[in-house]
Amino acid sequence: MSNQASAADSSWTRNLQRGGSGGGFWNDAAWYDAHLAQRMPLHGEALRRMTLVLPPLAPEARVLDFLGGSGAAAEAVASVYSARIHVLDSSAERLKRAAARFERALLPPPTLIEHSATLAAPVPTSARGAGFHLITAALALHHLLEHTQQSSDEKLASFRAWLTALHDLLQPGGHLFIVDHVGQLPVCTQLQQLLTVGFIDVDVAWRVDDMFVIGARRALDGAKAAPTSAAASYSKQAAHVAPPPVALPATAASLPVVASPAAPAAIS
Repeated sequence: MSNQASAADSSWTRNLQRGGSGGGFWNDAAWYDAHLAQRMPLHGEALRRMTLVLPPLAPEARVLDFLGGSGAAAEAVASVYSARIHVLDSSAERLKRAAARFERALLPPPTLIEHSATLAAPVPTSARGAGFHLITAALALHHLLEHTQQSSDEKLASFRAWLTALHDLLQPGGHLFIVDHVGQLPVCTQLQQLLTVGFIDVDVAWRVDDMFVIGARRALDGAKAAPTSAAASYSKQAAHVAPPPVALPATAASLPVVASPAAPAAIS
């Protein structure tokens, strides 16, 4: 890379761009944390909504924050349930920030897993254990697709392969929650792919604008793929999470109500 290109890559003016290959400094852990709430203002609410539709987690439950970065999703789960939290990311710096996040929140320290996830080894063999009761993938799956030179069909196949890998990491009856923004694949396509690889209880738990929360479950042995097949399913709770009230603009609320004109009399 030339000196001129390096200087351009480090210019503050990258902060003026929304995204893409030249916008911001998303690979910098401190910059990412400082800018996430500003650039994705619905992300915090999406994590809160996710916690509201989680099934109850026992203290011995194993939770994986997949590609968890500095642990925002992991912290959201740990703030509600005293489970065994694992944060997996390829960056030692981001994991260091995850540990600091938990310390600031006075939460028990998570297990940190520094690992570059691949389809063959989404987690290290030593961390797989008997599987996970819950996997969260917050702003994770789109990242695996957006920097690849793939056709639409190849991207879809890649997404399906990653879902299969996550499915196989879950214990029977375990849950997967995807918290992301629309970008690489439409939400309806993601729902269909979850069903295709064998998940049950697949549904959208929350969506506002481009942010969404999807929940899914690995089937119990012999369970039928029906939303009511298991009492612990998140889908029992999703219907009770009311969306935020929508306020009418002042101009719309103050408009006078005009009665419909009477129908014209019939001509005899």
